[in-house]
Amino acid sequence: MADGTNQDMRGAILLDQAKKQYPILNKIPMQFSYQPKDVAAPEGAMLESYLPGETDRPKSFPLNQFGMAVFSPKTTPKDILGDVVSHYMIQNDPTVKSAYESFSQGLTSQNQSFLQNLYAEAQAREGEKRQFNEWAKATGIPSMFRGYMFEQYAPSEYSKAYTPEQIAAFDKLKTYLGMK
Repeated sequence: MADGTNQDMRGAILLDQAKKQYPILNKIPMQFSYQPKDVAAPEGAMLESYLPGETDRPKSFPLNQFGMAVFSPKTTPKDILGDVVSHYMIQNDPTVKSAYESFSQGLTSQNQSFLQNLYAEAQAREGEKRQFNEWAKATGIPSMFRGYMFEQYAPSEYSKAYTPEQIAAFDKLKTYLGMK
């Protein structure tokens, strides 16, 4: 069997696992590809989401649909859900959108300080060139939004990044998303 066919099968299995583990994903119209050896993958990226209308996307993804490309065989169903939540559902699912708007519009000085530190790390490690506000809107705030729910930050960071009220709101959202 050709390697491309094996990759297609592994991708289908991964997406099927994600949809079984998190049934809310079944409601998302999504193009999906599994391409762990893709040389066009962003440096170190596990996966990348493409919003409708974004032109820098795999050619097989229709321009008017949400899509996700998985680049790392270490990607888990939880990683897939995290990316869908922070890139697609924050705009298209009323419950997630409301939670995201509440979080992003209510950033505290504590949140802002944490974001500034994330930005400095992105500049140092990843060569981030965008201005802070542009980076925060496109990358930083979505990262913070999923950081606790998807355990992308160390638990020791939670008290630096979030208020107790924000953590309680995230816990409610985790229940809505079908996370245990």
